[in-house]
Amino acid sequence: FDATTLKLPPKLSKWAPGKHEGTAGMKMQLCIDGERGDFKRILFTPEPGNDSPYFEAMLGDLAEQAGRIYIFDAGYWKIQTYHDIVESANDFVTKRAGKIKPQLVKELPLPNPEQLSSGYEVLQDALVHLGKDRARLFRMLRVRQTNGQEITLISSLIDLSADQICLLYRYRWTIEIVFRWLRQTLELEHLTSHDPVGILRQMLTALIVWGLLVIANQDSGKLSPKQLWRQLQADIHQA
Repeated sequence: FDATTLKLPPKLSKWAPGKHEGTAGMKMQLCIDGERGDFKRILFTPEPGNDSPYFEAMLGDLAEQAGRIYIFDAGYWKIQTYHDIVESANDFVTKRAGKIKPQLVKELPLPNPEQLSSGYEVLQDALVHLGKDRARLFRMLRVRQTNGQEITLISSLIDLSADQICLLYRYRWTIEIVFRWLRQTLELEHLTSHDPVGILRQMLTALIVWGLLVIANQDSGKLSPKQLWRQLQADIHQA
């Protein structure tokens, strides 16, 4: 899960709490099923600030589920919640938030760079403690990404290889593809309402329109759905 910001039109800008000067928007906190791609949870929250207050809401009821691997970014962080995930027989992979200071327990051998399929370079692999709890170990990986940026990963999956943990974190980018699809394909870059019912109507309307465009484009010789949508927009503007 992750969050993205969707803009609000100027007429709604006074409503947006804590808005930046000259802008207004809301954050969409989205959780998807990594195996099937289903939308599991959607929360709309004020745009500024970090996402940590919504951490538990995005996880759902941990007591009712087990055997899951939660993949999220550094915006969602509470050390106690990390422990809660493990205690509920689930696991996680995340990027270390700046305020988390792991305590080193043991350095692990580094993998052969030529045998890594993630594309990441592992600079450090270690077992660490998080917070005051010394009864549980976590994995800490300091890695260099394909763009040259160095990040630190924290995971409860201490028995997996470093490459497997890196691959899991890279899979988090699946949700960025979903965000791009919502913005570019369904054109949900801007919200027309801050009311939950209004937002739902806008999303359903966009899905219905896109579905109709796909149905109308069964013949491969016709325009693509996106080209057809642009043509309709141009025709409406001209009319």
